[in-house]
Order: sequence, then structure tokens, then C-alpha cells
Amino acid sequence: MYLKQRPGELEKLVEIAKIQSTEASNAIEGIVTTGTRIRQLVKEKTAPRNRDEQEIIG
Repeated sequence: MYLKQRPGELEKLVEIAKIQSTEASNAIEGIVTTGTRIRQLVKEKTAPRNRDEQEIIG
């Protein structure tokens, strides 16, 4: 029902969840970068600069 009533809001929440999940799971493995870079990498708006960033998207 929520999907039919507010699909845009649900899409934003899913996007936020993906970014937070990616950040947290990589932090556990010691792979870190800035929040801005993680958002760009997850949204495929930029190319990875180093090995850590390759791990984040891979």
C-alpha cells in the first residue's frame, strides 16, 4: 500500500539504506572513505580512486 501511495519516498528510503549498509559493512572490514564519496560510488556517479573505493563498489 505504501508503495502505491508514495513510491518516491520509498525509493529515497531504499537509497539511504543501501548507502548506510555499504558504509557499515565496509567499515567493519576497515575500508573507509568519506560519506560523500560513498554516496557517489553507490549511485555510480564517479569512478573509484583507489583500492578501498574499488572494494566499496565491488
